[in-house]
Amino acid sequence: MPKGANKKIKTQDFHEFDYIFGMDDDNISDLRDMEPPQSKAKILLLGDFDPEGQRIIRDPYYDRGSEGFEVCYQQCLRSCTAFLDQLK
Repeated sequence: MPKGANKKIKTQDFHEFDYIFGMDDDNISDLRDMEPPQSKAKILLLGDFDPEGQRIIRDPYYDRGSEGFEVCYQQCLRSCTAFLDQLK
């Protein structure tokens, strides 16, 4: 997959990946609805790992200008870094 690309979640992903992250409560609910029996993946809210405590990662698509994208990027970066640090 090209750098920066995204993909839709498929049923097979729940057996292939260890973790699947949602950005908000609606994402988590949708993922739980898709989750097959004997799923290997843990479904987690990415923002739960944000050291600044911002649990919900807002979709910047609905914001005006580019500021929302920067805020989203920084929150994702903090959350992913903290998640990876806990795995060490």
